[in-house]
Amino acid sequence: MSTPVKRHILVVDDDESVREVFTVMLQEKGYQVATAKNGFGALIKLKGRVNPDVIISDPNIPEMLRI
Repeated sequence: MSTPVKRHILVVDDDESVREVFTVMLQEKGYQVATAKNGFGALIKLKGRVNPDVIISDPNIPEMLRI
């Protein structure tokens, strides 16, 4: 019998409470969750060891609107 693969999700949102809610909900479902408070933080995570299967992101993060 094979071991189920844990899926990795990166949650990106400038609102800490939103990140926390997503983290708790997703971890309860068995996902591994990494978070970032802005797009730059997400890019740093992606350059590091975080290799998510899915990214959940707020499309209106203030720091990223200037790019």
